[in-house]
Amino acid sequence: MPHYSGHEKNQGKSKMKLHQVLALVLWQEKNYADSRYHFLRSSDGQGCANMLIEYSVKKGYRSEVDLFIAQAVLQYLCLRNKTTAHAAFSAYTSEHPHVESGPPFSQTPLLNFLWLLLLAVETGKLGHFTILCEKYQPSIRRDPCYREYLDRIGQIFFGVSPPQRGPGPGGLFGNLLTSIMGSMEEDDDDLDEPSQASSRAPRAAAAAAAPPPPKAMIAEDLD
Repeated sequence: MPHYSGHEKNQGKSKMKLHQVLALVLWQEKNYADSRYHFLRSSDGQGCANMLIEYSVKKGYRSEVDLFIAQAVLQYLCLRNKTTAHAAFSAYTSEHPHVESGPPFSQTPLLNFLWLLLLAVETGKLGHFTILCEKYQPSIRRDPCYREYLDRIGQIFFGVSPPQRGPGPGGLFGNLLTSIMGSMEEDDDDLDEPSQASSRAPRAAAAAAAPPPPKAMIAEDLD
């Protein structure tokens, strides 16, 4: 674990506060995409959730209400900010007018996946993470960025090796299963049985709202 001085910690908090202020100003201007960018670099999960709710209701399709929060939660986790990821997810799912009561979210598999993923991050159990990624493949395939986000999350919170470069499948979805069969046997806790997810590709409006892949978007914020 890297050691940070008091000055560095205060500087980091000031930077996150500045991002929050910028996010709120841009939100008032209805510049949702740029507001979202700055919320992701703040610790204001509640504010991010409220902005995404408005963004979803005004600009998105009702059938894709889960996509707005999925991007945010996965990217918060890629930025090692699990506390804000929890806050944003809880606020969004409890306050959005078109989201079913939960958890669990039996009618919205992607939300159920995010809920269980956040629980798995807290336990750090690799077996749980792997089972989730297997069971919720239809939901994960809804956005090609999700696989890369989950590779990164696996490295940060579950000790997964970085993806292999070269021909053939690599990373979490290529060679993870063979390397963790032993750890899966150690995890006895049951996971909720997921509902069948829709594999339909997102519509153009929600796809256009999606941010760039994590390498381009979060490189400057990651250690």
